[in-house]
Amino acid sequence: AMPLNFGLAAADSWLLLSLVLPAVWLQTRVNRRAERYRIITGRARPPRRRRLSRGQIAVQLGGVAVVMTLSLGLPVFSAASVSLVGDISKPFSLSNISFAHYAHVFRVPEVFGALLYSAKLSLVASAGAILLGLGVALALMRPTGLARVLDWGLLTIMALPGLILAAGYIFAFNQPWLPLYGTSAALAMAYVTGALPVTSRMLLGPVGQQHRSMHEAAAVHGVSAGRRWLRIRLPLLATPIMFAFL
Repeated sequence: AMPLNFGLAAADSWLLLSLVLPAVWLQTRVNRRAERYRIITGRARPPRRRRLSRGQIAVQLGGVAVVMTLSLGLPVFSAASVSLVGDISKPFSLSNISFAHYAHVFRVPEVFGALLYSAKLSLVASAGAILLGLGVALALMRPTGLARVLDWGLLTIMALPGLILAAGYIFAFNQPWLPLYGTSAALAMAYVTGALPVTSRMLLGPVGQQHRSMHEAAAVHGVSAGRRWLRIRLPLLATPIMFAFL
């Protein structure tokens, strides 16, 4: 990326794809046997809650605290400490702490417009990724050749560097017959494309756990396809959809 070299990035992309192929093959093998994991059926019973002892609670809370500290606490602390450094060329010290960067942010009105623009794009991208991701998850559960090709395409998006995807969008949408380069629509499409592989995989497990017997029983009782989605599928998928949206 610095300096920009599309040819070298494309060559790295082929190397990354070759490394991803074993993982693609393994996941395809697992998905073919996903029928055994469909445990949410019409005969499912509510789970029983298990009360943990104080020692077990302490161990679990300690593990969660360690994970949160490593995954969230350290990056947040690092970003906060860098933002307080007055002169970035000097090491972090008490004498080098300054709020000048925060004051500069509030003096530049363009910053708030950019944040609002990013927030709008994030909402659009999240909604689009949920709608497409749910459909992709349903398609991936079917043992067809199209599902395998779709799965390969999603993993390709995950393996390719962002630089290559950006170059592809520039070359594709900077044409006279599809002039989307430099527009919000192209940027939203790029965000949805980047979020779609992760979103579809977050929903793949919950979708796969729903056995078809529930929907077949509802169809026998005259429930339409739309009402089956509203009364059966979506309530069971509400929590996974919320986490995928976030």
